[in-house]
Amino acid sequence: MFIPLTQFPQSLFLLQEIFGAYAQALRNYSMPWTTKRQQSSTSSAFVLSLEERLLLTNRHCVAHASCIEVRKRGDDEKFEAEVLARATDCDLAILTVREESFWKGTLSAQELCRDVPALFSEVVCVGYPTGGDNLCVTKGVVSRVDYEDHPDPWMNRLVIQIDAAINPGNSGGPALVAGGRCVGVAYESLKDGSTENIGFIIPVSVVEKFLTAWRRLANEGSAAPHAERSTMRVTAFGHGRFFAQRLENAGMRRALGLSKGQSGVIIKSVDPTTPNAQALRRGDVLMSLVGVSIGNDGCVPFVCGSSRHDRVPFPYVAINKFVGESLDAEIMRDGVQISCAFELLPQEPLVSVEKEAPWLLDYCIIGGLVFVVLSQQYLRATFGDKWRKERCNGLAEIMDSRERDFEDEQVVVLSYVLAHTVNLGFQDVRNARLKAFVMDGQPVRVRNLWHLSELLDSCQDEYLRFELFGRGSGFLPEIIVLERAAVQAAEKDILSRNKIPTSKRLSKKGSPMT
Repeated sequence: MFIPLTQFPQSLFLLQEIFGAYAQALRNYSMPWTTKRQQSSTSSAFVLSLEERLLLTNRHCVAHASCIEVRKRGDDEKFEAEVLARATDCDLAILTVREESFWKGTLSAQELCRDVPALFSEVVCVGYPTGGDNLCVTKGVVSRVDYEDHPDPWMNRLVIQIDAAINPGNSGGPALVAGGRCVGVAYESLKDGSTENIGFIIPVSVVEKFLTAWRRLANEGSAAPHAERSTMRVTAFGHGRFFAQRLENAGMRRALGLSKGQSGVIIKSVDPTTPNAQALRRGDVLMSLVGVSIGNDGCVPFVCGSSRHDRVPFPYVAINKFVGESLDAEIMRDGVQISCAFELLPQEPLVSVEKEAPWLLDYCIIGGLVFVVLSQQYLRATFGDKWRKERCNGLAEIMDSRERDFEDEQVVVLSYVLAHTVNLGFQDVRNARLKAFVMDGQPVRVRNLWHLSELLDSCQDEYLRFELFGRGSGFLPEIIVLERAAVQAAEKDILSRNKIPTSKRLSKKGSPMT
């Protein structure tokens, strides 16, 4: 990484930038015991705090990093950096450099501006995009302030859209307004073949919430944030762990007991494994949250500068709340309006979308049957970047499922079968979701990969029986039966043939969401 010391030409402000390079070993999600060829890439970041020795960048810039190196602009010395904290829900990461000599010289922290810039405000993005090693500056204007377009409103985040070019390598660099103040962190551009010069930055308000959540977590560990050596997984934005639909049909509103002038959204499901299932029910109408009325479109008013006509998804009103805090609500239940409160909880989708979750590389091999945990990364690795447009044996649909029967539930998938005489007839089974394991003649629903391993270890039946979810007509197997003694005898040979060091890898028991 490079840390440049450069003068911002319009405001004569000294800007500290980091040009980031890291080496990463790309994971093989369908064969978790291996990795692909190591690669390297570059990115940008900036000095956040000199007192705490903090650098800020995007989480995706350091995902799977085996080694992170930084160096100052115009300096040939490289310094190793480490990740203190990362957050998937806002794509931010905090780095530090332990070597004191790195911080000597004319470095200063970047000034942050929490105010959301007005539309048409000029913005300058500074970083190190693809095309060279020297500092690159692009200029544009704020064209929109909005929430991300995510199907789950709880997953939406405030973003600032600009028309300045943001290219690979720009990620993590600051976006500056007049005076050299940073109003956001560049993190992605929209390139769908039909648009041009649409880039997005993470506003400072999101950065500050991430920092606050990290410091709270660090203080809970009775250690100063800058002294924490292990990488913290921070959840800056909570989730209500319930899902709702709009109430734009007048007849439906009347059927639910809403009078003219009343509005809200109807709750269609609540995670039964959370305490919120005691406060909310399917069929309730959520009318207001923390005193703010919710529209029939599922949105609330959003004030940006002089504009008071924009609307954003209703979870926006919880912007100042953190995981563990409660939200007051007004609901309509069976025609009666009542008050209640529910808790903001960590975001834990049934199928993980986080690239660095430890359980994504867990596996369990029995009789050549390779069982893994379903994730978005697994689908992309198996079916390609256009996996959402593929059938994926029904696995893609589970990505959008919010139903959870167990608090520690994982979707366990039979990835493929390592060919051997012990599993003859099943070698063509691929990407099949495991439903149950039969014990003493009774099917036992498999909660997660740890549970499957425990069932296998405790099973004394003569045969091992696996039930799979149905995948249509034809001869596709929905039950696999292997002889236990033959499986045990073949294990060493199967592992040796496929150069696999061990038959299983399991992350910390009982916390697949940690």
